[in-house]
Amino acid sequence: MARFHRTVDTKDIAVLRFLDGMRGRFEWVPRERVLRKLPWSTMKVTRSLGDLDRMALIQARNRDEPVLRITGRGLDTLALWELKNHGAIDTVGDLVGKGKEAIVLNATAPDGSWVAVKLHRYYQLEFEDIRSSLAYAAIEWRRQQLDLRHCEIDVPRAKAQVEMTALERCWDAGVSVPRPRGLNRHVVAAEMVTAGEGLPAPPLHRVSLTDPKSTRQVILDDYREAVTRTGIVHGDLSEFNILVHEEGYPVYIDWPQAVPVEYMQASLLLDRDIDIITAYFHREYGLDPEDALVRRARAELEAFIAERQESQG
Repeated sequence: MARFHRTVDTKDIAVLRFLDGMRGRFEWVPRERVLRKLPWSTMKVTRSLGDLDRMALIQARNRDEPVLRITGRGLDTLALWELKNHGAIDTVGDLVGKGKEAIVLNATAPDGSWVAVKLHRYYQLEFEDIRSSLAYAAIEWRRQQLDLRHCEIDVPRAKAQVEMTALERCWDAGVSVPRPRGLNRHVVAAEMVTAGEGLPAPPLHRVSLTDPKSTRQVILDDYREAVTRTGIVHGDLSEFNILVHEEGYPVYIDWPQAVPVEYMQASLLLDRDIDIITAYFHREYGLDPEDALVRRARAELEAFIAERQESQG
C-alpha cells in the first residue's frame, strides 16, 4: 500500500494545536471534544482527523469512545509550521545531524540564509537515568522556575527554552554563538554556521589545528566571557559542540544544559566544562591540562561564581 501523504493545511494545524494544548489534561483526548471545539463542520474535522492519522501526525484509538493524541511527528510538524509562520524559517531541508537527544535539520530563512533547526527529543528511560546527574541540572533549574513537579515538566520543551535563553543572552553579549532565529515548543532555530551550501561547519575534533595552544586560549577566553558577561555556564562544553568557522574562530553550540551561575551546581558544571576541553587538547596535542593559563582561568571563574552565589544569599 502506498504511503498516504498530503500537505497539511490550516485546519490540520488547528487540530494539532488543540491536541497539543490538551496534553497536560488528557493522555488521550476524546474525539467528541475535538469535534465540539473546532469551528468547522463535523464532516470536515473528521476528514482532517483521518488524514492526520494516516500521516502519523496523530494516533486514533477506539476504547469506550474514540480518542486521539498528537504524536512526536505531529509536534514536529506543528512547531515547524509555527516557525515558518513567524518568519524564522522558510523551507525545511535535509537532516544534517542526529543524536539521542535531538536531531538537526537545515533550512532556509526568508532572506535566503541558512538556518539550523534543532528538534529536541525525549526518551523516558534515559531521563530517569540522568535525573540525579549533572546532565539534568538545566532541566531541574527550569522546573524550579516554572514551579512544577518532576512529572509535569515537558523535557524537550524545557531543553529548547533553556537553549534559546542561553543563545539570546550570549548573542546579545557578543559571545561567539549562532544568531538565534526562533523558538517554538521543543524546536530551536538558529543561524547555521556553514562550511558550504547548507552544510554545517566542522566541529573542533575534525579540524587539524596549526596552533592548538592559541586555539585553546581563545576557547578559555571565550568561555570566561560567556560566564562573566551572561551569568551562564555552558554545562556541556566539548570538542563536539565547538564549531570552527571558515575564518578559523570557534563558535559555541548546544546549550540545553546551560545553567545560571547562581544555580547550586554551576561550579561543578564549570569544572567539568574546563576539564573536558583541556583533556581534549592534552590528548590530541599534548598540552598540559593544568598549566598556569588553565589554573588562572579556572580560579577566576570559580571566584566569580562564588561571589555571585554569595550575593544571592
